[in-house]
Amino acid sequence: MVPHSNSGMAFSKERKIYCELILDLLTTTFEAHRPLLKDHLGASVETLLVGYAFFGSAIGGRSPSASRIARQLGMPHRTVLRKMDEMVNAGVFVRKGRGYRINEPMFAYSPEQEAFIRAIVASIHRASHKLRHFGATQKMTIL
Repeated sequence: MVPHSNSGMAFSKERKIYCELILDLLTTTFEAHRPLLKDHLGASVETLLVGYAFFGSAIGGRSPSASRIARQLGMPHRTVLRKMDEMVNAGVFVRKGRGYRINEPMFAYSPEQEAFIRAIVASIHRASHKLRHFGATQKMTIL
């Protein structure tokens, strides 16, 4: 018996919820920042990933190097530098010596920033609710 499956794929419902969440988060981020990104989501994914890696560390108090981000993402160093420079040109980051920092005024409070954060939080809550609801009726077997 395959756990949590109607199709033979293990954990198919959980995987579906995960896929929906990732796509929802990427789409919401792309739509909110479309003027700063490429023509479509697919062409913007690398830029978004580099931005996420940088933001995650910088907001936590560390300004990561392009080398560290490249290692974290398994991406060529040159690609990370190119994406960081794209974000500098878009005003998302600013150069600080040989490094980068978040251009904080760009992320000051605005109704658009609030709507973006609310949409992200709502996506996470929806996925969490689906997983909790599903988990209440299923027992997951840990191997």
